[in-house]
Amino acid sequence: MVAYKDPKTNKWYFQVAVKNEDGKWVTKKRRGFDKKKEALQAEQEFLKRIKEERLSHKTSFKKIAEDYMNYSVGRKKESSIKIQNIVINTILVPHFDEKVISEIKPKDIADLYNKFLDDYSKSYLKLIKAILSSMFNYAMSFYDLPKNVVKLVKIPEKNSGAHEDEKVKYWTVDEFNTFIKEVDNPVYKTLFILLFWSGMRKGEALALKTSDINMHDHTISINKNWNGEKVTTTKNKNSVRVISVPDIVIEHVIELIEHQTNKYKEYSDDFLFTYKNKNVPLQTNTPNHIMNKYLANLKLPKIRVHDLRHSNASLLINNGLPLYSISKHLGHNNIQTTANVYGHLYPSSEKEIANTLNKLTNRK
Repeated sequence: MVAYKDPKTNKWYFQVAVKNEDGKWVTKKRRGFDKKKEALQAEQEFLKRIKEERLSHKTSFKKIAEDYMNYSVGRKKESSIKIQNIVINTILVPHFDEKVISEIKPKDIADLYNKFLDDYSKSYLKLIKAILSSMFNYAMSFYDLPKNVVKLVKIPEKNSGAHEDEKVKYWTVDEFNTFIKEVDNPVYKTLFILLFWSGMRKGEALALKTSDINMHDHTISINKNWNGEKVTTTKNKNSVRVISVPDIVIEHVIELIEHQTNKYKEYSDDFLFTYKNKNVPLQTNTPNHIMNKYLANLKLPKIRVHDLRHSNASLLINNGLPLYSISKHLGHNNIQTTANVYGHLYPSSEKEIANTLNKLTNRK
């Protein structure tokens, strides 16, 4: 801190550079102090008050997000800003919303990662973390946020290998029918029906175009994935496949196309599952939000959208289809993956083995 003496008045003054609400540096000056010590003390109190005023604003995460997106214009590539803003508007703002940014704790960051752990790849979660961390750095620079808590939290590892029994949740046909009766939006209704009766991954379904569906043969060509940002390749080479689906899926797909055609006036070969913009699929977290909204009023087991895939596998297993066929249908990398995930759903094999051996030995 520095104080200056005005030669004209013989009084002391101080001047400091501070950032205004727009993030621009401005000079603040206070005059008329009899002693240098008084000027220095006043400067210290002034800076303290400025900092307290900024923190007392209780700036919300949503406000920081808006300012940060505006701040990024002209400082980042347009393509980077587009990706950044998708993450902010569809993931970060809906999660933190009006929460005061200075009150966001490491646990809140960990909750964010856990919430989307099953929905996004590790690389996409790293992108989310990088953008969130950059926002906190911005708040430290322009809003005097004391620290960046994002740096304190690691992204958790996804579960791999065998799944424990309680982690594989699924619905019966009756439970699904109870749920789907409540869904009145044709886009989401068709999506949930497709996922339950086809066993497709959510990203595979969201990437579908009308040309991928053979209405005559009742088959679907699966050859791409939607990760919420762009269309990518499928999870593995075996995920590229053609599957057969029951009549109910095709019937609802046709109804959806008719609905979208009437709504948008043209619908030649666009993405099947869109809402506000027919040239872009739904965001990957949207189906989860919609499902949870309907489940809140229903007395059904709470499951995720991904569990509709498990439900399809359960149906196939309980109806006696061989593991190899189910593995190909689901697009697993190998049959061992299918066995690891769903092996516990098969009837007790030891009982069947004993029955078979008893028959061979003519015993009951």
